[in-house]
Amino acid sequence: MSGTTQVQSYYPLGLPPGSVRAIITLMIASLFWLLTMVPQPPEAPPLHIPLFLFGLLPMVLLFFAAHGRTIRPDGVQVRSPLYLPRGMLRVLLVLGFAAVIGYQYYLDPERLLARLTPNPDELWKVPSLLLTLGLGFLIGHLMRQGPWRNSPVYQNMMAWLSIVATLILLAEMVIELVIKPGLLVEFDPFTFECILTGVISFYFGARS
Repeated sequence: MSGTTQVQSYYPLGLPPGSVRAIITLMIASLFWLLTMVPQPPEAPPLHIPLFLFGLLPMVLLFFAAHGRTIRPDGVQVRSPLYLPRGMLRVLLVLGFAAVIGYQYYLDPERLLARLTPNPDELWKVPSLLLTLGLGFLIGHLMRQGPWRNSPVYQNMMAWLSIVATLILLAEMVIELVIKPGLLVEFDPFTFECILTGVISFYFGARS
């Protein structure tokens, strides 16, 4: 008797498809919002949004697009990411960006513009960050096309990678929001930012 064996797809941490990407997307957006809003003494040097964070914002846009393809394919009934009502994450992201940017513009448009303007002293990082972002996503996307994509080994690797990506991003949030503001000397975690960008872009490429 012949038949076709259907391989079941597993999703990281046992959550609905897209949940890990939703968590990472919310963490990226939250870090952007917090760095945009963080108070600063008038005499302090201007705070700039880190360049790597601008590089990760396309992952937020990619999460929007993934709703119609890899998260909720046509004709397939699956739960929405994080068990939230359908479309809720999109609404939260749009409202979050609109509220933060709008309120900060109302308070001090010049300070907002200064924070959203990249630090000229860090522009040398752009080629490395773009290369890391592009290669990470490309390699992840190519890995997704392989015949191993439904194998238990590959699925387990993606599950572990999802945990690693989340922990690295959490560590970067601690660095930016807790450690760097309290340092007396300048600290530039460039290598760590490249690793973070590469891991997250690889994961999104492999799952999108």
